[in-house]
Amino acid sequence: MNMKSANLLTLYRSAVMKKKIKKDMSILAMNIIKEAKRLVQCEICVLFVIDKENTEMIAYAVENEVLDLPDVVNETRLPQNKGIIGAVANSANLVCLANPMDNPNYDKTIAEEDVLRLSLCNIPRPSALSEEFCKFSFIPRSIPIHDTIVACMSMFDDLGFIQKYRIKRKTLSRFLLLVEKGYRDVPYHNWSHAFAVAHFCYLLLKLLPLNKYLTDLERLSLFVACLCHDIDHRGTTNSFQVQSKTMLAQLYSSEGSVLERHHFAQTMCILNIENCNIFDALTAQEYQRVLDNMRDVILATDIAQHLRLRKGMEQIAADGYKFESKNDHYLISCLMITACDLSDQTKKWSASKHIAGQIYAEFFSQGDLERAMGNTPNLMMDRERACIPKLQIDFLDTIALPCYKLLSKLFADSQTVYATIYHSRRCWVMLHKILRQTHSSHSKCNLDVLHDKDLEDEVLRVVGPVEILSPDEVILTEKEIC
Repeated sequence: MNMKSANLLTLYRSAVMKKKIKKDMSILAMNIIKEAKRLVQCEICVLFVIDKENTEMIAYAVENEVLDLPDVVNETRLPQNKGIIGAVANSANLVCLANPMDNPNYDKTIAEEDVLRLSLCNIPRPSALSEEFCKFSFIPRSIPIHDTIVACMSMFDDLGFIQKYRIKRKTLSRFLLLVEKGYRDVPYHNWSHAFAVAHFCYLLLKLLPLNKYLTDLERLSLFVACLCHDIDHRGTTNSFQVQSKTMLAQLYSSEGSVLERHHFAQTMCILNIENCNIFDALTAQEYQRVLDNMRDVILATDIAQHLRLRKGMEQIAADGYKFESKNDHYLISCLMITACDLSDQTKKWSASKHIAGQIYAEFFSQGDLERAMGNTPNLMMDRERACIPKLQIDFLDTIALPCYKLLSKLFADSQTVYATIYHSRRCWVMLHKILRQTHSSHSKCNLDVLHDKDLEDEVLRVVGPVEILSPDEVILTEKEIC
């Protein structure tokens, strides 16, 4: 064997050994994490291993932490001299924190160069982001994710909030970056969703005469609440949190709306970080009003809460709005944030169908967890039983269409929104009919059918374009479809 071949063989053996060590380390990390979780009864556990040679920490986390599901160990490298974990690694002192953001070692940098860059850049006009940006038909998810923070600053500026409330550019930049950082990488309730919700709020504030219904502070509160309304969402529902007896449920279940209360608490944590309070120019009284408004509307994103309030909203649509009534202000604000929260449903069907795929991916992931825990998932969470088109029609009929019907009764300029969502309903009905006739096995659990372009084209060809109809002209004639 010549020297070249010997060197290649040595390199190969070294690579194989490194791969084996990495695999063994992943298995060891997974076993340590599972045992630690069992011993201390915690929800999340991450194992950090110090790499002295590179002055780094290797973070190991298990993705599927439930029995009978294949586990995936993620490995992430972090600098050893940053953050709370870095401080623990360097001092070897135990740290137990109720709120990590209050700790001086909490890594607030989010890359300070990003804060500086954002604070110094020219804020673009919305039309520079897209000529369609200020239209209800615009799809905010078409904005590249790395441009969404700048787009948020553009909306803040265009709505006049930066100037009116003397919001410092650096403070706003830091706040937005931390809000984005606060969202988890779950299929649907992520930063992209928050941005889409905030964009629809921007449209409501820009295109509808909301100044006749809400005060300036209420409009500011509503917009910021839209950005923050799902911070740290776990990709599971309130009922799952309660039934699984999670830490969040133990904290908030007695008051109801477990996740929504957590989202507001996380928002408060960010506002309390140094140089992150975008409301610091407000008086104490104004600040308290803003926080109260934000709490109220974030809690209203719980659909159960929305349904409890809907009768009062319908009363306003029937009898008229009273600006002097605090309750009317509250109900209109709650209606607005629900309309924003559901706004993916108001886009053209090809886009809303794509988002439905993300929603059901998240639902089915929860259903898999419930099944692995020995429980029978709710129908919409069960990939083995769910009929997605039927579930979508039920959702539109019971939640979304009534919401946008109320909106269009109060604001005639939003009738195009109602027309679009009704058109989507007709598309879901047609998709279900086609699936029953030709793809019956797909009508249940195959998410891929939502991304079938040929099926989409066939549905749109049969249904035709959107017709601008008022809610009173729409008659739901296709109830019995399954």
